[in-house]
Amino acid sequence: LLLSEPRLSALLCEKNQRLEMQPSAFVIILNFNGAENTLECVESVRCSDYCNFRIVILDNASSDKSEAILRSRFPDVHLIANDQNYGYAEGNNIGIRYALSQGADYVFILNNDTVADQSALRFLIEAGEKDPNATILAPKVCRYDERAIIDSCGTRMNWFHLRPEIGECGKKDEGQIKSGQQKDVFPLILFRITQIC
Repeated sequence: LLLSEPRLSALLCEKNQRLEMQPSAFVIILNFNGAENTLECVESVRCSDYCNFRIVILDNASSDKSEAILRSRFPDVHLIANDQNYGYAEGNNIGIRYALSQGADYVFILNNDTVADQSALRFLIEAGEKDPNATILAPKVCRYDERAIIDSCGTRMNWFHLRPEIGECGKKDEGQIKSGQQKDVFPLILFRITQIC
C-alpha cells in the first residue's frame, strides 16, 4: 500500500496532534555492567503503545563496554554516562533531574532487568490522569521466567513489625489484582511530576 504524499502528511500530522495531547513520560533505565539486560528492557519499552515518551539510559560507569554497546544499538536514545557508579538511588536521581529539566509530566523508573508489557506505560498514565491525587503509580510485576506468577504488585507495610507483608508475591496471576489499590511499598514506580514538585 503506497500513500500519496498529502495522505502521508495528514497521517503524520494526526499522530503529532495525538502526541501533543498526551502527557509526556520519561522512562529512566539505570545500567551498571548489564548491557544484555538493558538491551532487552529498552526494546520492550520501544514497543509501548503509548506514544509520548522518551527513554533515558543512565550508565553508572560500567566497565563491561555497556556504554558503547548501548550507544551503538540505540543512537536515538538519550544516554547519560555517569563519571562514577553513583549507586541505585543517585543514579536514578540523575535521570529524574534530567527528565524534570526537559519538562516531563511523568517519570517511570524501570529496572534494567525487566521487560515492560506494551500497554504498561499507557495503563499507568491513564490511571494517573483519572485520579488527580495520585502521585505514585506502580504496575503489577510478573516473573520473567514464569510470566503467570506475580513477583510484586506493591504491598502493605506492617508498621508494628517494620516489614512488608507478603501480599500477592509468588501467587498465580488469576486476575485477582484490581487497579487503584493503595499500597505502601512499590516494585517499579511512575511519578506524576506536578504532584511532587
